[in-house]
Amino acid sequence: MKLMDITNPNRTPDSEFAYLESRIRSVGAVAFEVEMPEGCEPHRTKLVFSCENGVFCLRLSRAVQYFGENPVLAEFCASRTKQFDSADEMRLYLRSMQPQQARTVQAAQQRRRAEMPHTNRDVLNLNAQAQGTRLDPGQLFDDLTETVRGQEDAVRCLVRYACAATAKQNPQRPPSIVLAGETGQGKTLAGKTLADAMNRQIHDPSRQYGTIVVQCNELTENHDVSRLLGGSPNYVGYGDDTLLSPLASNPYQVIIFDEIEKAAPRVLDVLMGAMDAGEIMMSKPIDGNSMLNLKHSILLFTTNMRLNQAAPKKKIGFDSGGASPAPADMTVRYRDAMVAQGMRREIAARFSEIVCFRPLSPDTVVDILLLEIQHCAEEFGFEIRYVAPQILQELYDKVHLSGFGARMIRRLVSNCFDLLFAEQTAGVSYDLTGSLDAPELKPSAAERAP
Repeated sequence: MKLMDITNPNRTPDSEFAYLESRIRSVGAVAFEVEMPEGCEPHRTKLVFSCENGVFCLRLSRAVQYFGENPVLAEFCASRTKQFDSADEMRLYLRSMQPQQARTVQAAQQRRRAEMPHTNRDVLNLNAQAQGTRLDPGQLFDDLTETVRGQEDAVRCLVRYACAATAKQNPQRPPSIVLAGETGQGKTLAGKTLADAMNRQIHDPSRQYGTIVVQCNELTENHDVSRLLGGSPNYVGYGDDTLLSPLASNPYQVIIFDEIEKAAPRVLDVLMGAMDAGEIMMSKPIDGNSMLNLKHSILLFTTNMRLNQAAPKKKIGFDSGGASPAPADMTVRYRDAMVAQGMRREIAARFSEIVCFRPLSPDTVVDILLLEIQHCAEEFGFEIRYVAPQILQELYDKVHLSGFGARMIRRLVSNCFDLLFAEQTAGVSYDLTGSLDAPELKPSAAERAP
């Protein structure tokens, strides 16, 4: 068992507990963050040391389950408290909780350090990695808006929650954010981009975020909840991996529940527990653990739900009919729309935030078209320096008339230019000219210059 402040390698065991005893006698009770031995769940908790009328007491601040074979540790986790007549008795009791192998390794480390040159370890900063989990909001915003165009307000809200989530050392529940808006506005793209943008600033490999995408249109029946929790015993699929199995190996995940309004009520019940407690009980334990930990994750729910189910009544009198609703009003209206479509009110109320994605402006659509043309050219090993306005106009008209926002842009660009780009020489810069029906690629002016 590792006690953060009192198991300093530079102190002897006697001086450690003399220091601890003096702290307890002076303030009455002290609490230390601890790393419990293997087999304990949760692995990190707090131990409270106290002394009253000469009787020392050791107490767990919360329940800890133990799945190992150490009888002393099993008894302590079950009772959560233990009294001692002296600090030395408490010291021996704590040592008895450590596995023999761990005590042997610790003794070997102390012997090796005795042979090393002397230094003052107290002045060293050994927490650089932990500080790396505090993200720079400005940098994260810039990284996200490189891909997610025209949704600056929505991205700022995502950045705020992402920075808060990564800075928490002991979160109690994950942020649960609804990304609401019509199709093709960048909701799913924002979720898929978030983990990569965060990982550019997270230097600790053990805290790098992964991405899990759950398509809720595949969870429309109550029995589909087995795809999240696993199959029941004696049923086909029991013990197979689930959509959330990656959480067992890496609790740091951005989990996207796409089109949440299509999920069955039983699926929403499970997600309500995840939003409340940050844990999900699995049908079969994974690596001996029945609970999946979502407390370090970020939950994103996308919805294409429209607001006409809960449209406010028109006011009579002096009312500015052309003014846009305030963000807080939009959030309330989206929650009402969810309830109007059958979602239980207690579930709709548990979302941390509802982020509204706006229709893309014409300039944003043009930016996305140019980016997709460049990305398409990069797949063939060259770049585009110039695009004729006629081609952009025709592409814009097709996107605008389709009503699908930016969702169809990648497919449209690929269909229009793949065959043309496949015939060109890699490593050359081109100008894209002509019309959409007869596009041409010519070496750019920089390439033509002698």
